[in-house]
Amino acid sequence: MFASKIRMALLALAFVAMTAAHGEFAFDDDGDGITLSEGGAPVLRYNYTMLAPPDGTNPERFTRSCYIHPLWGLDGEELTQDFPSDHYHHRGVFWGWPVVRHGERTANNWELHGMRMHFVEFLAKEAGEDRAQLVVRNEWRFDGDDDAIAEETATITVFPAAETGRYVDCRVEVRNITDEPIFIAGSQAMDRPLGVIKGYGGFNYRPDATRRPREITVADGKLARDALTVDSAWADFSSATPDDPDTWAGVAIFQHPDNPDFPHDGWILRHYGFLGASWPHAEGTTVEPGDSFTLEYRLYVHRGNAADAQVAEAFEVFVNSVRGASE
Repeated sequence: MFASKIRMALLALAFVAMTAAHGEFAFDDDGDGITLSEGGAPVLRYNYTMLAPPDGTNPERFTRSCYIHPLWGLDGEELTQDFPSDHYHHRGVFWGWPVVRHGERTANNWELHGMRMHFVEFLAKEAGEDRAQLVVRNEWRFDGDDDAIAEETATITVFPAAETGRYVDCRVEVRNITDEPIFIAGSQAMDRPLGVIKGYGGFNYRPDATRRPREITVADGKLARDALTVDSAWADFSSATPDDPDTWAGVAIFQHPDNPDFPHDGWILRHYGFLGASWPHAEGTTVEPGDSFTLEYRLYVHRGNAADAQVAEAFEVFVNSVRGASE
């Protein structure tokens, strides 16, 4: 009976995402970031100015912009973390790559070594009845340079919340605006416990590590160990509320069927608190002058853990809706 109710809720959520209005969306821009709310409840904040790290850390190294934090759960809890002490470069929902090579210069806009994203302008801010959408133009620049090597267009589309959860669609297009190729790749470092090249780099969610216990779930079930490659087109990180261990919430990342190499097995899944879809992984890819690549992911922000929210079924609904729309 419970599973049947959840399944019906998922179908309702898919219908809501396409057609219905469950709350009034609104943007609030305070000059540093823009916060989206639904019916007065916060949903997410996009930080577009450069934010300095906490005292005691290197401001030149860890200053960052162009990312989502906080991402709130349906009950108002913060599900992301920024400037965590174990990895100061982690930042809410973000995208970046450890290897960005242009000509004879190499930088790392994942760990913020020598390059970072810079906000240019909002291309759209729409808060409608059935969805809200933010479209942002950013630039990739080597530190100290005024000229960019790439232009990034990020589109964030948020759908109304249902009882089970809400969908947040993220689309990132990166275009080479120079006359030389750009090579991007995941980390080339060796993960000694796993005995493989790490390969991480791409679209990421840094959970709030103060929430515990935690669990990571993929298509084959719960992961007992950390992983860098998994034969799954989705992954979920769920955790308990600190003052109420019986109350769980989570976020799943769904790969979009139109992504290159879908379904791609590159992931970074860490039980200390990290969920990332790693493309193009260790092998890398070259973006020729004037060319671009596009990555799309759906975030499924939900109550309960992956089983409670029937994340696997939600992914099937997502894929079928995308494929049905393209026919």
